[in-house]
Amino acid sequence: ASAGAGAATVWAWPEYDAANVSAYGEKEAAVLRNMKGQPVGAHHNPGVRVHPDFVSPSEAQELLSMLKNYREKYGFTLITPHHAAMYRFQQSYLGRDAPRVGMMRVTGRPESAAQKPAPWGYGDAFDEAALPPAIKALVARARAAPGAPPLGRLRDVTVNFREGGFLRLDPHYDPQLDGGHVMILGLESDTVLTFCPGRMLQAADWLRSVWSAITLEDEREGVARVAAHSWTPLDIDVLARARSLVHMSGPARWSWTHGTRLGCKVEGHPGVHDWWGTRDTPMMRGATRTSVVLAFAEADKEAAQGGSQTPALQGVVQPPVTAAAETTAAAAVEEVATEAAAASRVWGGVFIQSNGWGLHGGQALSAVF
Repeated sequence: ASAGAGAATVWAWPEYDAANVSAYGEKEAAVLRNMKGQPVGAHHNPGVRVHPDFVSPSEAQELLSMLKNYREKYGFTLITPHHAAMYRFQQSYLGRDAPRVGMMRVTGRPESAAQKPAPWGYGDAFDEAALPPAIKALVARARAAPGAPPLGRLRDVTVNFREGGFLRLDPHYDPQLDGGHVMILGLESDTVLTFCPGRMLQAADWLRSVWSAITLEDEREGVARVAAHSWTPLDIDVLARARSLVHMSGPARWSWTHGTRLGCKVEGHPGVHDWWGTRDTPMMRGATRTSVVLAFAEADKEAAQGGSQTPALQGVVQPPVTAAAETTAAAAVEEVATEAAAASRVWGGVFIQSNGWGLHGGQALSAVF
């Protein structure tokens, strides 16, 4: 990274082991973009595999029909009235196009006192035999996906139902007990899934909170800024077309968060749009999206602990991350934070200039929030 007067320029995308070249190929390069809109090559891929057209249109319809019945019987929401009001306020920068807040989910993972858990359970108690036939077939196909590493026992199946264009997904790590492999099959609307390096995200969130406290800005301004510039300058966007399967493992599972931005408006076009890599590539957001999340244990760890092990499949095991790569994000965070603290001082205090991420100006950060 290099520093300029009152600003920092960061080009610190983590690099991973050279074996990644064989683990990730053209499918991933075609749908992964950094925040300059450039394809993300294998050396910079933190562990994201993409399988386009994983199910056929007719299979997707069969799944949706079956899942509707499970939603009626086991569906619940984690959005309280308080959260719903907050979300409506935060996304009001979208005006009349703001999505209708609401989502439901079906899972065997205990999450709410009002929840009726799905019959297949969760974690060590997961019962694969209790899955409906359509999801059993999906699990079998996921295990045999081309290029996939060996997978351990299935530990979770969660289904998310979103309507009204409300695809908000704040950056998060899936629960540790889910296991080392998480797969997301998206149905209906296309979307953009954004991966953020965890340490950089922590620094960015802290600096955003400092900026907000100093300026007393309207909360919606900060939310709109993230929607326009993403959470960090090192984010990676994955174009997740409907019926594609996104598989995260390794660093993408454990040290990168994933989420979906709130969306933005495109002049001259109605509705809410997502963008992929840069604002120059907007895509219209559909009204409805259903996602099926499969979580598997890591086969090698399960075997070492004496548990059951899935027979080895043809494929490439997630390569190890080099020691240098593990410190790259931390070093970037430290330098960015230093630049922010050293930003222009006014009357003895620290003044942080607001200029988004400056994504269209060579990743310039003036400082960071």
